[in-house]
Amino acid sequence: MLEISVRFLGGEFVARTPAQTSEWPPHPARLLYALIASWYDGDCQQTEAATLRWLEAQNAPDIVADQDAPAEEYEAWVPMNSVPTWNKKGGKRPTLPKTRWARSSRFVGDTPVAFVWDVDVPSQLEKPLRRLCARCTRLGAAESFVAVTARRRTDIDGPAWRPLASGTMLRVPMSGVVDAIAGTETLLPGRILRCDWRAYRWTSARQPSRMISVALTRGSCPVEHAPELAHRLRRALISVADANGLPLLPVLHGHNEDGSPLRSSHLHFCPLPHVGFRHATGAVLGVAFVLPQTATDSDRSYVERVVATWFASGARLAMPHRQTLTFGPSDSRYTLTEQRWCKAAEVWQTVIPMELPRHSAKRGTWNQAAWNRVSSEVARACSQAGLPAPVEVEASNTPFAIGSPNHRTVRGPRRRPLVHARVLFPYAIEGPVVVGAGRHLGYGLMEPVAALP
Repeated sequence: MLEISVRFLGGEFVARTPAQTSEWPPHPARLLYALIASWYDGDCQQTEAATLRWLEAQNAPDIVADQDAPAEEYEAWVPMNSVPTWNKKGGKRPTLPKTRWARSSRFVGDTPVAFVWDVDVPSQLEKPLRRLCARCTRLGAAESFVAVTARRRTDIDGPAWRPLASGTMLRVPMSGVVDAIAGTETLLPGRILRCDWRAYRWTSARQPSRMISVALTRGSCPVEHAPELAHRLRRALISVADANGLPLLPVLHGHNEDGSPLRSSHLHFCPLPHVGFRHATGAVLGVAFVLPQTATDSDRSYVERVVATWFASGARLAMPHRQTLTFGPSDSRYTLTEQRWCKAAEVWQTVIPMELPRHSAKRGTWNQAAWNRVSSEVARACSQAGLPAPVEVEASNTPFAIGSPNHRTVRGPRRRPLVHARVLFPYAIEGPVVVGAGRHLGYGLMEPVAALP
């Protein structure tokens, strides 16, 4: 893991967000801008430029900083260095303000702020990165003197600001910033620089994964029968819990005590197919039990206990055509790992077609008016799943991922039309992502993709 530590020599951090509010924690994009300024101070070496391009292409980092820092607001006359005026002799000088600007500072003391990426720096970029950090003297306003160091870190299990689906919006680096600034004649022209936005929340510890996966050890199941597999697995776990005296909680079966459907989200049974690769077979390799975002530690312990009880009873599942599937603990195959379904990305696409939230077509046929409503229905499904509103939606009757099934070949309980969807979100979000009305049975399982083709 890479850690860039920033120690404020004056004990305070002076900066404001574009919305003119006190900034905390320091935005990761601000660190990139400071390193770019350090690059200019070092005569723009090519190895350092390659280091900056590598850094801006990484995912949003974790920020090790206090949940809040004492703030002080005051007003001052601030010359606008980025909007110069010309004097009578033809010289250039900063624009003098006519009114005082609000300034804010955060008192951080001697405790450094650390930006941590879960990646290892390529060996040829380690020395250039250390040189960039050594020359960096300011972060934020001119009076925020800093000492910046880069080092390797083993873990980050303590309290930190972490990129999550919702929270405080921070500016993060985006690809192309270094080249855009290098193509100008002046250093950091203007005050609005290119950046991306991510939601951050302060958490006391790294959030455990919402996905509990098991492997299919005996038998075979094509991805077309994935929803039927999920349906039978859900009934099997409920039966095992009832037979062994375990309480039947709403997080498992999705109903209230009176039998009415649970309004909030509950456990999703998501078969994990081998799709999205050049030689994908389309076979289900295992199943993931995806907990809702609001699940507590007790909910996770309950689900793990039910799964363990099912394992103790043999972990067998009867499928149509007299076929019996046997499950076991998850293994190291990529399809069964969290990295396959949980890594952050802006673009996500379905590997199993999704059920639309509402009936958009009659008798399973599409007309042009109904098809024009599909994009809005996909956006509605994202909102119902607790995801941000998508920037762009592409719907199709044919799959986007290699090995995924056509919507007409899927077998399982269904009430609404099925479609494949590719969605672009305004910022990178972490998985697993399952959308649509039938998401508790694996309909609408999505995979992260790098970018739109």
